[in-house]
Amino acid sequence: MQKPEQVSPWVKCLLKRQIAIQGIYSAPLLGELLLKSIKSCHYCLVIGHVEQPFSTSGDALRQSFFQNGELVSSRLTALNIPPDADSIHEQYASHIASQVQLTLNFLRGKSLLPVEQTLNVVLFSDQKHLQAMQSYLNQHTQTKIHYQLWDIQSFMRAQGLKKLLPYHHLSLLNACQIIWQPQVSHYGQAGDSFFFRHLRMRRGLQLAGIGIFLVAIVITAFSIYNTWSLKQQSLITEQKTVALTQDFQIMRDRQKVFLDTHYDPRHIKNAVEVAEALRKRNSTPVSSLQWLGMQLKDFPTLKLINIQWKVEDILNPLMKKGSNISNFEKKLLANRMKKGLIKVKQKQTLQLNGEIFPFNGDRGLAHRQVLSFITRLRENSDVQVIEHNMPLNIRDPDKTLRESFGKNNIANYGKAVFELELIISLE
Repeated sequence: MQKPEQVSPWVKCLLKRQIAIQGIYSAPLLGELLLKSIKSCHYCLVIGHVEQPFSTSGDALRQSFFQNGELVSSRLTALNIPPDADSIHEQYASHIASQVQLTLNFLRGKSLLPVEQTLNVVLFSDQKHLQAMQSYLNQHTQTKIHYQLWDIQSFMRAQGLKKLLPYHHLSLLNACQIIWQPQVSHYGQAGDSFFFRHLRMRRGLQLAGIGIFLVAIVITAFSIYNTWSLKQQSLITEQKTVALTQDFQIMRDRQKVFLDTHYDPRHIKNAVEVAEALRKRNSTPVSSLQWLGMQLKDFPTLKLINIQWKVEDILNPLMKKGSNISNFEKKLLANRMKKGLIKVKQKQTLQLNGEIFPFNGDRGLAHRQVLSFITRLRENSDVQVIEHNMPLNIRDPDKTLRESFGKNNIANYGKAVFELELIISLE
């Protein structure tokens, strides 16, 4: 083969249709000229006289129907014409005409070829039979059928193909998948051969393997991304911990504050996480600590030993003892307070080492705490002072942050958060 580049389009066409190709002489030797002829017409029937691969004697006639350049169906029928028969070209042409008519009826019955469309028939023949067959077909051709007779030797020489065995240049059509049954008793179906079934199974397994491989790649990439994200979050937290720890030590040395306290770096790390979570939620304790840090700038030598948060609840006059309302009305009033329909006036103070600093910060408490205050006030006195330490103030209602404090070191973590927020405020 001197010009293999002319054969490559036909190879791609066969591979696209997943057609089995066996042997070097079964390779597609139809070149660019035939492909152009097929693609130039919408409906084309290619007929070749080939060796019969499904029996030991006799030749065969292969018909392959193309629609818009794509293979649609293929049919193989026996061709038992003795070589020494009289008027062999007429018998050959008559057989071809009858088979083309059967094919035409089948295609129109399956709506593959519209009635108004012309079927273009490309017929390969030897040069010695070419003129006689052309004359016979012109006389007996029906309407809507157009024959093109091609000389095998001239066509192959034009394609640069030499030293060809008889008819092997068309044996590729024997490998075409047959998708319909011919209306004759003697036929062969390459599509039902063991090789073609094995090829389809192998292609299916390959596609399944490729699909599994792609899914595995996606899952692996997703897990790698999650691992990388967790490492990045851990790295950011570690960097914040190191930076705040350094600032913490600098403030201890510079301000001489917290001289009697010592915290493990793990406590500071957990305190950083809690403080960040509280800051994202705009929690009131964080803003309170920032306010406190600004107030403590005037007391650089103050030791934070005794920290207490005091809340004074100014009782509603109607809830006092000796009022003229009934217990039922008091319960009703308490219920309205619980739902937030009646605001409870409060006064909050911060006690440090026995010194009290007034603080006009958050006025709201949990509704259950308000109800508890009212109950105690009704039983004891007009005004009741409730004390809370700092860790209780920075606890989160949904217990998610409380778990990050730990069970045994709540006070240490709370004070660490307090001091870290104080450092941030002082800066």
